Amino acid sequence: MRKVKSTLSVGKRIILLSVCMAMFSVTGFSQGAKGKKVKGAPVFSQVVYQGNDRVYSENPLSPGEFYNPILQGCYPDPSITRKGDDYFLVCSSFAMFPGVPIFHSKDLVNWTQIGHVLDRTSQLKVHDTGISAGVYAPAIKYNPNNDTFYMITTQFAGGFGNIIVKSKDPFKGWSDPIKLNFDGIDPSIFFDDNGKAYVVHNDGPKRGEELYNGHRVIKIWEYDVENDQVIPGTDQVIVNGGVDLSKKPIWIEAPHIYKKDGRYYLMCAEGGTGGWHSEVIFVSDNPKGPFIPAPSNPILSQRYLDHNRKNMVDWAGHADLVEGPDGKYYGVFLAIRPNEKGRVNIGRETFILPVDWSGEFPVFENGLIPMEPKQKTPAGVENKTGKDGYFPNGNFTFTENFTSPQLDYRWIGLRGPREEFISILKDGGLQVTPFPVNIKEVKPTSTLFYRQQHNNFSFTTTLNYTPKTEKDLAGITCVQSENFNYVFGLMKQDKDFHMVLAKTEKGNTRLLASAKVDMKNPIRLQVKGVGDNYDFSYSLDGNNFVLLGNTVSGDILSTNVAGGFTGCLIGLHATSANDIRVNNLKDAYADYFTIGCAVNMANFNSPQQIALITSNFNSITAENDMKPQPTQPAEGKWNWENADKIANFARAHKIGLRGHCLVWHAQTGDWMFHDEKGDLVSKEVLFERMRTHIHTIVNRYKDVVYAWDVVNEAMTDDAKAEIPYRQSLYYKIAGDEFIKKAFEYAHEADPKALLFYNDYNETNPAKRDRIYNMVKSMKAEGIPISGIGMQGHYNVLSPTEDEFRKALELYSQVVDNIHITELDVRINTREQGGQLSVNQEGKKLELTPEADVAQVAQYDMLFRVMRDYKHVISNVTFWNVYDGDSWLDRRWGNRQRNYPLLFDENLLPKSSYYKVLTF
Repeated sequence: MRKVKSTLSVGKRIILLSVCMAMFSVTGFSQGAKGKKVKGAPVFSQVVYQGNDRVYSENPLSPGEFYNPILQGCYPDPSITRKGDDYFLVCSSFAMFPGVPIFHSKDLVNWTQIGHVLDRTSQLKVHDTGISAGVYAPAIKYNPNNDTFYMITTQFAGGFGNIIVKSKDPFKGWSDPIKLNFDGIDPSIFFDDNGKAYVVHNDGPKRGEELYNGHRVIKIWEYDVENDQVIPGTDQVIVNGGVDLSKKPIWIEAPHIYKKDGRYYLMCAEGGTGGWHSEVIFVSDNPKGPFIPAPSNPILSQRYLDHNRKNMVDWAGHADLVEGPDGKYYGVFLAIRPNEKGRVNIGRETFILPVDWSGEFPVFENGLIPMEPKQKTPAGVENKTGKDGYFPNGNFTFTENFTSPQLDYRWIGLRGPREEFISILKDGGLQVTPFPVNIKEVKPTSTLFYRQQHNNFSFTTTLNYTPKTEKDLAGITCVQSENFNYVFGLMKQDKDFHMVLAKTEKGNTRLLASAKVDMKNPIRLQVKGVGDNYDFSYSLDGNNFVLLGNTVSGDILSTNVAGGFTGCLIGLHATSANDIRVNNLKDAYADYFTIGCAVNMANFNSPQQIALITSNFNSITAENDMKPQPTQPAEGKWNWENADKIANFARAHKIGLRGHCLVWHAQTGDWMFHDEKGDLVSKEVLFERMRTHIHTIVNRYKDVVYAWDVVNEAMTDDAKAEIPYRQSLYYKIAGDEFIKKAFEYAHEADPKALLFYNDYNETNPAKRDRIYNMVKSMKAEGIPISGIGMQGHYNVLSPTEDEFRKALELYSQVVDNIHITELDVRINTREQGGQLSVNQEGKKLELTPEADVAQVAQYDMLFRVMRDYKHVISNVTFWNVYDGDSWLDRRWGNRQRNYPLLFDENLLPKSSYYKVLTF
């Protein structure tokens, strides 16, 4: 490396610096000028963010107290400096734009954000970098020798590397970056009182000297203040590994040098920015060492504490020290407040603690015991947080009406300037001009973000928007990274408008829920987080919110799952490159067969279940409410309430209805078979009662029912039985003639309806052949049977593809219609068909990854084969809507769990859903 020579005197350089900063100063935000409406662009009006964490409601402040953290949300890696009575604090910003938020305080309690250090593209070139790259670990220092502020940092983007910017007045802006000639990360600058300056930073050991993974060193360089460059050849290692190399310490980083009482103190983070994070201290008589570690390191950490402690604060480290207004030292540092599942969705926040430096080494007061949510203010300081323009903390409400030309600094972009896509309209509201970029792309996105600052929060806005094409979408996004996020928005597909909720995990996007909406008025959108649970809701009338889909996990919005260094960002999002498609089961199989589900009254009590039904299914079956017992519990006494509700639902939503079932040995009133004395009735009486029942119910619903399961489960499961029929009371009274009569009566009542014989274990070779022979005989006799209903109560191992194909092939030789009437695939491999084993051991099966893979494979096989037989299969119906309502887990005692359907207990699509949907 060569030394950079200056042709300007120090005085001239300072004058030029002042002029440049004035030119570059951003006191507001150019998009703040009242903008013109762009036709078709989405407009967001009023955002209300509300935080309501229990830790604050349970710990109200008393006079002379303030809350920790002082900066809630993703404000990590704090660094602090002081000039007179003015304190300035900066934080990492990664790929956020503008970068490096800067705060001002007079007392270390009340903070005001005065802007960003890197607020223009000449300073910040993160347009093509991942969200957790960009700007890391800024350090801000005031040099009293030339009355100049310095911010030094690493920018992993734009070819920058380590950079430094300067300012005479942080309120008025900062210079363009000066690229520094050294590698490594986490630089900090130290100005000695003799006029000399030094840069310290994290680096790797010399090549070949690495002892273990995470082995790092701290280096120091002499710094040429006049030429703003490290001096070549002055670098040396001052810490190797950490406090004790023999213990293999990891990630010694974020160094700062302080001078006190003539001695030099080097403070660093150690342990990595996670559960082993800490702050350690060294001392030397020379800024270039040797540095000796304190005997009582670490001086700050939460790593040794109970993981189940109340109001847990963890990962404490990456600190910086400053002398407070009361003459005491204070340290700012990062830490996290995980949710109830230990996940970090808020991100790493900025905390502060008093520091006891009465002895040789500084020690954070109460920094090694569980941290309390409240701190004492320095003497004479009044807590004004959340008032008079000061940053709020604790529980608070932030309301943004987008009427001011000055946009609040808390609103940020990602990878590019906000003013390139937003404008404040003359009559109020934030207009977003969409980029042809979706949230998964590593490009500037037309999204205005606000940090999630609480574990329990809500974020509500109003959207005025009419998407024109399927590429258009606007709404809310919750982003941990380009690979882990939720998108909740309004889009158009064909001629319809849809609210959609999509989840991207590991870069793969899945549509979780959708609802067709009538766009007559602006739509209100809300995301609500309660710990790990997130709800995405919308309101068409401005008051009543409808949950789209169901509660989803915030796991992908945590650093635990997504990795990286940011917290969850909540964005007002618009794109003209939407790739979400409202694909659903019924549309995916429109060229094959209708897709149905069995329904019950519980389904109709849930708007989320109704939305799932109407979006995925174009056929429904009454699970129980059209069976003989529920509809005619006593002879001549009819109960239509639930059956009518199901029929009316089908009519209202223009969904086909399968009737189930007219004749069954179970769930049929005893009156059907016995007279007043309790004796079995004659065949003639039975037939008359059957005819009355069938005619009455079929006629009542003939306008909406397109198919009936006329006779259900009349065959025996005993492969060795000489008589193929179940020995039911129907059979004992009338032999197999009751089957034929049932079809004749149903056809009389509705000649247009499709009429099915329905049974389980229908792929079992013995039972399969018996069903085939019976139907073939009935067809030969002219009995009006339309098709065979294969119930489809399967498991992950059975039937095999060969068994399934053979059954379909055989049945298709005798009927033109096959319905798969009650499909589910249980993971319990000990049973199938009508078998329902009770779990005597009290153990529940779990949908393990292995079981999930097996279920996916079985569903894949079944639907692949069914598509091959689309010429004869005209309907496939799942028995129930979702796992939480499956008949297999709902009845008869403590039963094994089965997870048999495509939607899980939270109404969310499972892996099998996507396998069935995508072919």
